[in-house]
Amino acid sequence: MKKVILLPLMAFVALISLTGCLGDKGNMTSSYGTGSILYLHNTPCVRLDNINLCLTGADIPVLQDSIARAMVSYTIDWDNQPATASTTNIYEATFAAVNTWAIEPITEISEEYKFSETDTIRNLAQPFITYATEQTPNMLTMNVRLYASEGELELIQKNKPADEFYSGVSSDTLIVSYTAEKISSDTRDRWYTFELPEYPKSVTSLTLIFKSAERTGFSAVYKADLGGYIYTMSTRFTDKQ
Repeated sequence: MKKVILLPLMAFVALISLTGCLGDKGNMTSSYGTGSILYLHNTPCVRLDNINLCLTGADIPVLQDSIARAMVSYTIDWDNQPATASTTNIYEATFAAVNTWAIEPITEISEEYKFSETDTIRNLAQPFITYATEQTPNMLTMNVRLYASEGELELIQKNKPADEFYSGVSSDTLIVSYTAEKISSDTRDRWYTFELPEYPKSVTSLTLIFKSAERTGFSAVYKADLGGYIYTMSTRFTDKQ
């Protein structure tokens, strides 16, 4: 895996900056953003989060039987696109960087787990939700700076309801847990994406509990009794048809 650079504030948003109108010569888009790597219409592509634009190019890996996540830096030449682009919604792009990572499962809390014993994340950029599509599940993505160690991040569901349909549940509480084997002054930057449950639309918020020395792009409330922060995200899940 290539090294991922922590991008404060803008690391979690796919930006589009058009330099003209479609149909004119010299129409170019140069930007970067996060997305999901898929295999659509027999083509490997990255579908950028929240803007429903799929890009393909020489540096996109072929994952026919799985899904990955990626941060990409790209340039689109709108005047030189394949004839199928308008029907497949897959556009050719030139990539300056393609950094990929896996989708991790969410973890149920164990009887032995104690939030007070987890370590502190050096920095956490604003987490964001990517909502389910026909190809992808609900996902929570975050960019973090960890202390150099063998430890990794986990996302733990604090109180999994007995009812798999979350009847009568309007919110869920998740713990961002980091337990390092050793702490040093060195740090490493990582992207993480966790698969979320198949929440119904009745779940209108997610509350994250975490420890961090810094927070980039969002405000959280410190709870002394927890020894950590809480951050509540509003949601727009939809029921599966």
